[in-house]
Amino acid sequence: MINRAIELRRLIEKHNYHYYILDDPLISDGEWDSLFKELESIETNY
Repeated sequence: MINRAIELRRLIEKHNYHYYILDDPLISDGEWDSLFKELESIETNY
């Protein structure tokens, strides 16, 4: 689970950069929400 949380943080950071800095999102808002919810769930449970 730790590795997945690290991977999710990196993915979210990458997608935030593309969305906010480059104004060129790579994924939909719904996909980003899913990544974030998965990370929240891991952090809450572990």
